[in-house]
Amino acid sequence: MKEKHLLSVLAEDEPGLLGRLLVMLTRRRIEMDSLSMAKTDINSVVLITAELLIDAADAKNLQLQISKIIEVIKTSLVPTGAILAQKLAFFKLSKDIMDAPQGNVVQKYGAQIISLYQDAFVISKAGTDAVITELYNKLEGEHLLGFAQTGMVADSQLLEGNDEWRISQLAA
Repeated sequence: MKEKHLLSVLAEDEPGLLGRLLVMLTRRRIEMDSLSMAKTDINSVVLITAELLIDAADAKNLQLQISKIIEVIKTSLVPTGAILAQKLAFFKLSKDIMDAPQGNVVQKYGAQIISLYQDAFVISKAGTDAVITELYNKLEGEHLLGFAQTGMVADSQLLEGNDEWRISQLAA
């Protein structure tokens, strides 16, 4: 049975790396909900994070294949329910929502106003998929002018700073 997994790949930042990962996922017809790549505190190392819909048997095989890529330092592939993970969502709302019954939702969910326009404003909310979906459902309607969300960011095992490799890279 397929379930959501979070793939985290710590790798040397080399041209073509992301393309090779995408080819691996495409050939296996693995559904991807989100993908992000960001530099780490080590200049030449990136953290690639992908939210995948995959069954457990295929997940182990995929992780093994990815770990064979020469630039890959470490990989982690875990069910999303087994880790602390959040997304960031942006909602563009009409100012008229403040006069509507939905007006108190922004405060109730602890969203922050990050930008003001003449007839609209943008709020941001960090949270789990469930929290963001729930807030979206409360705001959906004529007052919701736009919506976007980031990929999943997680407390990954790859971010632990105790291993010898990481210490040697920081010292170099």
